[in-house]
Amino acid sequence: MLEALRNLLKEALAILSLLRRPDAEITDATMERIHELCLSWATAVRPGLAVVGVPVEVLARADELTSKLAQVSSTELKRYEVLSALAAVRKVLHEQVLLEVAKIPPAVLATTPPPAPAIFFPEISDLPNQLVPYPLQGWSGTINKFLKKTRSTRIASLWCLTEGGWNPSSKQSRTSSSS
Repeated sequence: MLEALRNLLKEALAILSLLRRPDAEITDATMERIHELCLSWATAVRPGLAVVGVPVEVLARADELTSKLAQVSSTELKRYEVLSALAAVRKVLHEQVLLEVAKIPPAVLATTPPPAPAIFFPEISDLPNQLVPYPLQGWSGTINKFLKKTRSTRIASLWCLTEGGWNPSSKQSRTSSSS
């Protein structure tokens, strides 16, 4: 877990160094690296940090900034906007997250098994992360709030449809609705 955080920091620094060059352009390959960085944080590094006891507030701040980076990197924006978002992510990972990890006893870090990778949309259990388009990754928090809020409404609607009238397994319901 600590090694994954170090690798994430190295990658953020490498991308920053690349984009800070005066002749740098944001290529598709660079955008892919940024998207992979955000994906790694959300699905692998962050869940491990939560398990070992990094404070929720620190993780929430890093989540907010990586989501913003995913949003910024999924649109046609200026290089400085991507640089700014990436620098903010690197700063919070280096100055806050790494500091909190340093406070955790090495024995806890060594003995804590890595958690299962997180999924972006737990409300849609059969949607693997690989099928979530990069532009949606930055909006996963907002989408999850929406899905949780509407979940009870959807269940009530499905119950009404199956109990009160339309039943997908009934031929009579299908033929009467089509006439």
